[in-house]
Amino acid sequence: KEMRQEQQSESKDLRHWWLGQMRQTSAPLVEKMTLFWHGHFATSVQKVTSAYAMWQQNAILREHALGHFPTLLKAISRDPAMMIYLDLQQSKKEHPNENWAREVMELFTLGIGNYTEQDVREAARAFTGYRVDLRRQAFQFAAKQHDDTSKTFLGQRGNFSGDDVLDLIVAQPVCAQFIGKKLWRFFVEDDPAQATVQAMGDALRRHEFQVRPVLREVFLSRGCYSERVRRTQIKSPGALPV
Repeated sequence: KEMRQEQQSESKDLRHWWLGQMRQTSAPLVEKMTLFWHGHFATSVQKVTSAYAMWQQNAILREHALGHFPTLLKAISRDPAMMIYLDLQQSKKEHPNENWAREVMELFTLGIGNYTEQDVREAARAFTGYRVDLRRQAFQFAAKQHDDTSKTFLGQRGNFSGDDVLDLIVAQPVCAQFIGKKLWRFFVEDDPAQATVQAMGDALRRHEFQVRPVLREVFLSRGCYSERVRRTQIKSPGALPV
């Protein structure tokens, strides 16, 4: 009971700290994008049960908030809070756990309908051996628990690692559209036209998944300030100079 109370107190302190960051920051767009990625890569402190692990995740999101999406994606795959939340640290070659493999495609990169159940199973094999060193609260790789045999994923065959799987996912054109649509919805409007989704995907690929220049294009676009958008909702992009 005392441990639960301490965890609840630490979680409360963490929330207050982050709200303070949002209020006092000199870089509001960084904080806004940290909030965006926090919603995108959703986890629960109730399951993670470590305010420190949640703070570590928050730091990762802030570090890469306006940066390179594939780098952020790989960092999240090694984030202790995410690994605990989606049971990745339990995955081994004899019994691959599919939770992370499924969610990384369904919720974080591609969306339903753009992968198969076989892709989930093969991706899960690629992430076997990912572990959390609870003493250091850090990622570690257990090579003996990793399935290093050949896998077939998204139409490609090879001895793929977890990072290889993420590279193959990001290479799918629908990944750029998936992320681009969420960015547009967050900053501009809830129901973008398909042409807008396509344009956002094109922008992400053109800028090699660097978020900063894509947001610059969004904030300078006519669509961001169209009459239809002004009629439907008010969105503040934070600091416009990106």
